[in-house]
Amino acid sequence: MRENLQMRQVGLAFLLAGVFVLISLVLLQGVVLAKIKGKGAFGCGELDQATIDGSDPGDTIMMMEFETSSDGPVVIGKRLTLQGGWRPISDDCQNDLNGDPYTATFDTLAEALVYFNYDPNKISDLPAPIDYPPAPLGPILIISPSLSAKLTLEQLKFDRNEISNQSGAGIAGTVSNNAQVILKKARVEQNIVTNGNGGGLNLTVQNGARLEISDTQFNNNQATGEGGGVRLIIRGGSVVTITDSRFSGNQGNSGAGLSADVREGSRLVILNSQFLSNTVNTGGGGFEIFVRDNSQVLINNTQVASNTSTSGSGGGGRLVIDYGSVTIVNSAFFGNKANNGSGGGLTARGTGVGPASLILENTLINNNTALVNNNLHLTGTVVLLDKRLFLPIVLKK
Repeated sequence: MRENLQMRQVGLAFLLAGVFVLISLVLLQGVVLAKIKGKGAFGCGELDQATIDGSDPGDTIMMMEFETSSDGPVVIGKRLTLQGGWRPISDDCQNDLNGDPYTATFDTLAEALVYFNYDPNKISDLPAPIDYPPAPLGPILIISPSLSAKLTLEQLKFDRNEISNQSGAGIAGTVSNNAQVILKKARVEQNIVTNGNGGGLNLTVQNGARLEISDTQFNNNQATGEGGGVRLIIRGGSVVTITDSRFSGNQGNSGAGLSADVREGSRLVILNSQFLSNTVNTGGGGFEIFVRDNSQVLINNTQVASNTSTSGSGGGGRLVIDYGSVTIVNSAFFGNKANNGSGGGLTARGTGVGPASLILENTLINNNTALVNNNLHLTGTVVLLDKRLFLPIVLKK
């Protein structure tokens, strides 16, 4: 009898424990769902200004994983997350209007394809459906300088936009006021800027703001000005970090993959990234970076290969240092060309405005070609601090 009572007590304890675990799981699930609950963009995930304006700070706007359009430049100046890879509740997504949460079917491999401003004469080039109305000319997304919090752009694609006499066909604007912008798992591709800069992305980061780009590809963008893929102006003690990203097949007049102007004590960090097969008319096939006002640039574990400067210097990269330092560590420059210029792999120039240093550590610069100095070309007042540079070089005072 006593043993039966003990058995029942043990069974009851297990039952209560099971109920407790079940309740905990339900509560935990509720917490998780609460964290991802957000608003769907209008209709089939169309990105429009009304969706942005109608959202509260901290909301997540869930974008569809299939191709959608935008009805014009969308300006964001509040704390939001735009997240791709969602599906609507029903098959008829037109019935899932603003405010209806989407199902938790977030696919980490999916992406929301956001584009607009296509030429009606080229509408046959677009995938179905093809009945979108033409939209006003301009960037797909504009970051407002009034933003003072965190904006996250995740798993989105900015694709095939063409603009003229403006800059940044995919993403444009100003990050200021200590704001933070995160761009991750994105693809910025086949955008074209005529008479402007930053084919894919053009941003000014200022006044202590931060821009973090990770796991993002900038492919086959074009600009007739600076930065075929990306153009950045970084100033006022701001920090830009680019990690695990790729710049490939971009074209520009200078800095085909990346054009950056780092000034006023700011910092640019490039980690674990690639600059591949970009083509520039003048300087900096892979990248062109200006360093001023005691600013700093770090390039670590990055590959710069098969880039071309057709008429200028720095087939792989071009550095112009007024006052500041550039450190390149554990990186490789190979197969780059400066057809009619100097420094097929890398060229660096010190302008004499202030101390200028280039630190190369454990870095390979080899098998590049140029009219003058196939691999590394130094001019002006730049001081090279050689730390295990894999290239025969003579340091002169």
